[in-house]
Amino acid sequence: MSLGNLSLKSLEVESFHTRFSAWTPFKNQSLNRQLFQERVTLISHWFDLWTNKQRQEFLFMILSRSSKSQLRLLHIMLL
Repeated sequence: MSLGNLSLKSLEVESFHTRFSAWTPFKNQSLNRQLFQERVTLISHWFDLWTNKQRQEFLFMILSRSSKSQLRLLHIMLL
């Protein structure tokens, strides 16, 4: 394989990773839902491993980004 082909191959692999990235929105709702569930599972796993301080920082960041309606839902859930 020549260096030119290797470079082209690298670009193809990079394109594949970008195209099928976790951050790429899918039009296929089933795949989008599956991807979302995988991310929730991953973040939940990380959350389990964090210290109380790390969890508090994460929750603060998430709540800071939440809309009023999302915060109202949380309020109802906590009552």
